[in-house]
Amino acid sequence: MRGIIDQQNQYKGCVSDARGALGGISTLWDHNKWNCISINLRQHWIRKTFDSRTNNQIVIIYNMYAPNHYREKETCWGDR
Repeated sequence: MRGIIDQQNQYKGCVSDARGALGGISTLWDHNKWNCISINLRQHWIRKTFDSRTNNQIVIIYNMYAPNHYREKETCWGDR
């Protein structure tokens, strides 16, 4: 994903890497329309705050990869 993001002119992005074949989250956005104010990366989720370049609207988006194993779920939901 990082290679794809780096090749884009219109889009920006962020990636939370996979662990082997598990997980991996990415987000892309049109940086001509959205200004990314902050990014918070964790193993199981990405939190982004955006400011619209057209109407000053603030938007917060979460992308999550919720694991199936109980111990990893505890880590996921307890991660701040």
